[in-house]
Amino acid sequence: MPTRPVEDDLRDVGKAVAWADGIADAAGVPAALRNDIQVCIEEALANLIMHAHAEGPKAIELSLDADETTALLQISDACLPFDVATAEIPAPDPGRTGGAGLKLLRSFAHEVRYARHGARNTLTLVFSTEPASRHALDPAVLPLVRRIPAFAEMADATLVDLLGAGRLQRYAAGEKLMTQGEPSAHALLLLDGEVAVVNESRHGSAPVARIAAPALIGEIGALAALPRTASITASTAIKALAIGRAPLLDAFSHAPAMLVSVIGQLGQQIKNTNTALGLYASGFAALERGDLEAELKDDLSNPTNELRNFADAFERLAKRVNQERRTRNEMETAALIQRQMLPLGVADPQGRCDLHAEIRTARNVGGDFYDMIWLDDRRLALAVGDVCGKGSPAALFMCVTVTMLRLAAREELPLDQMLRKVNALLYEQNPSSLFATLYFAVLDLDTRTLTYVNCGHNPPYVLGADGTCAPVEMGGPPLGVVPDKLWPVHTLTLKPGDGLFVFSDGVTEAMDAEQREYGEARLIEVLRAHAGSNPEALIHAVMADVDRFAAGAEQADDITCLAATLR
Repeated sequence: MPTRPVEDDLRDVGKAVAWADGIADAAGVPAALRNDIQVCIEEALANLIMHAHAEGPKAIELSLDADETTALLQISDACLPFDVATAEIPAPDPGRTGGAGLKLLRSFAHEVRYARHGARNTLTLVFSTEPASRHALDPAVLPLVRRIPAFAEMADATLVDLLGAGRLQRYAAGEKLMTQGEPSAHALLLLDGEVAVVNESRHGSAPVARIAAPALIGEIGALAALPRTASITASTAIKALAIGRAPLLDAFSHAPAMLVSVIGQLGQQIKNTNTALGLYASGFAALERGDLEAELKDDLSNPTNELRNFADAFERLAKRVNQERRTRNEMETAALIQRQMLPLGVADPQGRCDLHAEIRTARNVGGDFYDMIWLDDRRLALAVGDVCGKGSPAALFMCVTVTMLRLAAREELPLDQMLRKVNALLYEQNPSSLFATLYFAVLDLDTRTLTYVNCGHNPPYVLGADGTCAPVEMGGPPLGVVPDKLWPVHTLTLKPGDGLFVFSDGVTEAMDAEQREYGEARLIEVLRAHAGSNPEALIHAVMADVDRFAAGAEQADDITCLAATLR
């Protein structure tokens, strides 16, 4: 339908009228009807420009579609709502079309319709040189109508009376012919065009079927006086007859075969629906099992025309499910590779210490890591780190960080030089600007000396044999942030029975349902309450306490714990 924007200026009204008259003249609309159209355009646009209110630009648009006998005029705007079709005369709201304007529009237009879609109003005016039912009574229309099963065997006199009782209506593409939930006052006999059947719910709108002329729609609701079970929207320009309930009932009383046909169509629709429900239930079950066989897939992909929208929706769902299944399989493979990079367990063959570490990722793959590496028969390297972010990018950066740490640790460099080298490599090969916090320590089991560097990580706790619990010193920034950095190296001496507890921020930042953090204070209480426990029991106690605190709330971050106790 040709459309023209209208400026919020009375000087543009004349130009809009001339534009519409040019379209009507080219379509062969008679001069008298063109005059009616011009008067209505002037009245409607002048009232919009002079009196209508809007929160922003009025954004007025004028559309016109016409042939030799009929014109469909639409005026849309972004002003405050006002139903020109049903407002009382005089109108209670002087901010829109006044009483005289309403009378004029309703007098000159064959039909007046109003709709509100989102933030826009649409006024539809239909102009015609013919009576409302003239097309229906045209002999050329009868063969078209008889293609509809309900009318195939109806007597000519009964059919002519029924069609003569109808009111000819035209709709533009996108207009709503029927609204779900509204009373069913009439049925629509589609003479030209195609409509979409749409189911509306609180979850949104879903297309159900497409129906092309000739067709009778809405007859069940009209006969039974039931609310509309779906909405009908024009997919193309529509010409239809609106037939009220009384003429339908009268026609049925004279043509019982028509009622039998309608019941038969209803039965076929129920059969189609039940078949579809069974078919798609089997399809969903096959999707869940992951074995959608070729024959079932073919049946799902070749439904009846009425259920084509269901088939399209199922096909999209199947693609999504299969894609997510492939992604999940890939993630599970990545998680397996990641787990295999972490040490399963390290034991001191000379019995000088006990060790244990655990990690619980928030997703299949995570950014936390730990490591325990024997540098020689007396020195053990311990590491716990946390890569910023979640999912695959963090997991890949974690794997790179662990690999670089292991390679650098074998070079026997001083700790500050070793981490300087690892940091430089991570900084250079880091297009995503990720970074990792890290606590890295070397424990000399003969001298019980702990030498460590903290790169922006949570300070671990030294657990004294006497029940004390003290954090170790902080360090510098995370790895991968500063290109050339030396971190301070710290040293402390432990006693027999002392331990070290290293953790990621997933422990202290765990949330409950009310978004409260677990915090350092709770962690210290658990560590003190389990003083003297072996590392595995200590870690289990911490994680169990975090779970009790979270009380089922979703885990938002990876949780990692490493503990070592000297004998």
